[in-house]
Amino acid sequence: MKKPNILAFVLLLSLLLICACNRQPVSSMDEETEQALVEQYGEPTVVRLSRPGTLRSQLSALPAEQFRFIRIFGTMNAEDFAYLNSCDNHADILVLDLLDASVVAGDSAYLKNFGEDAFRITEDNTMGCYQFDGLFQLQRLYLPLTLTKLCDKAFYSKYNLDYIALPPSLREIGDYVFDGCSHLTSVVLPDSLLSIGYHSFPSSVQSLRIPRSVCQLHDGGIGEQEEYYMEWTPDELSPFENVSFEWIKMRHDGPRTITSWVHPTLHVPAAYVEAYKKAFHTPNKVVAN
Repeated sequence: MKKPNILAFVLLLSLLLICACNRQPVSSMDEETEQALVEQYGEPTVVRLSRPGTLRSQLSALPAEQFRFIRIFGTMNAEDFAYLNSCDNHADILVLDLLDASVVAGDSAYLKNFGEDAFRITEDNTMGCYQFDGLFQLQRLYLPLTLTKLCDKAFYSKYNLDYIALPPSLREIGDYVFDGCSHLTSVVLPDSLLSIGYHSFPSSVQSLRIPRSVCQLHDGGIGEQEEYYMEWTPDELSPFENVSFEWIKMRHDGPRTITSWVHPTLHVPAAYVEAYKKAFHTPNKVVAN
């Protein structure tokens, strides 16, 4: 009986380990979306962070054309976002794929010297205020699948942002999160969402589905939408009785500014139309889905 070739076995095992270490991570982005993005923006520049705070060392030597579409794997902290916002090629970033990244707390700041927001650091699984401040050309953003919170003004005045993918883990959306994102026309809220802040969405998003999971809305309203799709049962409506969905619309007629109140249409389950009419104190139009 032949003895096993120990040396050959060791060499084979070593080769397998080397291949495993060098193997490219697999993106969570679906193939159809990936193909469409590659056709429009070119192949992504893929970065795998071994530890947070190392993004600069991997991207700083790359030419501007490789910043159009960036995909990041691994954990990111304030140093990484500060680099994205301030690097020479930050204006060239059009697509940022963070699906397989995660945000962790960091002691350094990603934002400094910005009035009342003079010093901002990252928190675990949170997108903070102005965290993408320097990416003013950003068009498409895919947020981490582990994200749970969007702080106030997280994407404030990102004029060119026309698509954002919110993760199924998201629990909280703060005040003015998308305010000023005038190219954003659609937002899909996940069924995990619990809270939506004041004026979170721009008027360019004309309709919005509010998941049944939501149990807190700001009394002053969540945006300037013309239509809302709601799914709460009558027993679940009491927390929203003081919420106002009405808003003022302004238009110009020559030198005159004309203002009018807008009362959005609420699309609700057919059996609950009357309950919704009684629940909200503003005179919204309530119709069956």
